[in-house]
Amino acid sequence: MTIREIRKTEGLCLYCGGKIDREGIHCKSCNEKYNGWKRDHNQQYHAEGKCTNCGKELDRDGWLCKECSKKANAHGRERNAYRRANNLCVQCGQPTDGVHSQCRKCLDMLADRRNKKMKRRI
Repeated sequence: MTIREIRKTEGLCLYCGGKIDREGIHCKSCNEKYNGWKRDHNQQYHAEGKCTNCGKELDRDGWLCKECSKKANAHGRERNAYRRANNLCVQCGQPTDGVHSQCRKCLDMLADRRNKKMKRRI
């Protein structure tokens, strides 16, 4: 058994082995460090004209190459189909009322965005 597997079964942070103080598999400190590194890495790759996922030269505008974009879109479609079939919100994955494809919280946020957008047009 690897160190990561041991830490995961014991409910510890996979990076540092400390106590997890948030939802997920990493502690808050390690998660912030990783997010900062990932953000810097993505910005550097984007500035160099590389795909932020695989590192290949970009063959189109944006952050992802065509191949990675297709994979990401396919994954999103699969996730949404699974969530719809199981009455989960397609945005956040929380349970829905079974009538809508989004939970009440996400529907309210969508309505707020729509109302702000309409006010700007007036």
